[in-house]
Amino acid sequence: ADTSDCAAIDAGHDVIAYSRPGTDGRRFASYTNFGVAAVTLPAGEVVLASGDLTADGALPQDTTVWILLD
Repeated sequence: ADTSDCAAIDAGHDVIAYSRPGTDGRRFASYTNFGVAAVTLPAGEVVLASGDLTADGALPQDTTVWILLD
């Protein structure tokens, strides 16, 4: 797979995030939260999450989510 268009996303000190081309002209993003506080996610379609998001859709501690961005 071509990863030449892979880009880091600045999502805060405790989050590792990146994006790359997805489907239908959208971008695919991955966010992993290593911090204690839940992190607000960008608008998009959650494709897969390693655990439950919070009631308001934020990413809790020690969880990864894969999103097709809007």
